Amino acid sequence: MLPASSKTSFDAGPRIEVDDTDFGFQYAALRGGDKPGEETHVRVTAVLAPFAVANPNEDLWMCIVPINDYQCIHFHVWWHPERKMGEDPLRSNMLKHVGLDDEALRKFNMTYDSLADPEQPNRRNHYRQNRSSLKQGKFSGFHSFTQEDAAVVMSAGLIKDRTKEMLAPADAAVMRYYRMLIQVAQTVASGGKPIGVDSDPMGITGRNASVSYDADWRTLVPRHKVTSRWRSAREPAAQLQ
Repeated sequence: MLPASSKTSFDAGPRIEVDDTDFGFQYAALRGGDKPGEETHVRVTAVLAPFAVANPNEDLWMCIVPINDYQCIHFHVWWHPERKMGEDPLRSNMLKHVGLDDEALRKFNMTYDSLADPEQPNRRNHYRQNRSSLKQGKFSGFHSFTQEDAAVVMSAGLIKDRTKEMLAPADAAVMRYYRMLIQVAQTVASGGKPIGVDSDPMGITGRNASVSYDADWRTLVPRHKVTSRWRSAREPAAQLQ
């Protein structure tokens, strides 16, 4: 098993493949494996309808739960069969690494008592991006992953106008997420069961691993029931299932 950052640190342009599943959809970021003999590094993310995500780091689940038309509560749940994720020093180190420690949350007004501060991160103050740190080589100028994600989400506005989006092939999972939400709403409106109601959450997981050139990355998640799939760049149409 490769560390989560071992491949992504220098390859920011993976190939993206998306499958519909009985729980929602899964998508894989594929790096390398461009010629026979080369391994392909794979990060599989599982998205459970309507708002749960199994992170490819294999020890993190996230839920983004709407509480009104404009706000969501973002839950992070760390779990591992062997490592004691809820005990220090592992707990504190993990929270600090992703920008969820108390100091970072309060600095960026991401606590309940600081959320309404008039100087909270916004478009006018560039979401408190540190431009000086960019000149020093920091990738984004933000504290960590959580603050980067928050800036991207908030920059779209309270209610995003999707007609103004310019989506690219790398946004395949975003497109599929939109379609999944619409499908869930239409299914429930017509009296049917929403996606995922009958799926087994105990068999759903994210994965971070490598496979051989001619191997199907879906073998990494054998308990995910695929209902339809995209054709990869190397896969002839006749092999579609």
